[in-house]
Amino acid sequence: MFNFSHFNSQSLTSNTFFSGERRIRVHTLCLPVASNVNDIINSVDQQCVIGLLAKMAVDRSMTSSLSDSRECFINAVVDVLSAYLMTQNALPALALVAPPVLTMLPVYIHAMLRSVSKQSIKPNANCKLASCANFKCHFHTTDWI
Repeated sequence: MFNFSHFNSQSLTSNTFFSGERRIRVHTLCLPVASNVNDIINSVDQQCVIGLLAKMAVDRSMTSSLSDSRECFINAVVDVLSAYLMTQNALPALALVAPPVLTMLPVYIHAMLRSVSKQSIKPNANCKLASCANFKCHFHTTDWI
């Protein structure tokens, strides 16, 4: 296998405007490459994951049912924790083990599931809309939990 530490990608788009002006836009991306799953899991930013999941859940609840949105939250936690458990060979299968960088992930997901925007009861529509907007706008901090 190749022994590279980074993956580089570059794409080019050419735009022509109504005025006849042409512009070329170049996008360059350089990503680190990991040799095992443990390196990836141990370098995760917990607040970024929570923010991304919150935005995805709000979008999912707008396009499909509320239960689908809740199920995505739960599946995300199960997937991350089961992937981490598979990398830890010495631990028993019945233990709930979380990596140190994601120890609060289940707690944050539980708090979001208990929020107004994810409740199956019918709260005030303005309150639910405000809660969804709060998730989408303030995803980079955990002050809303």
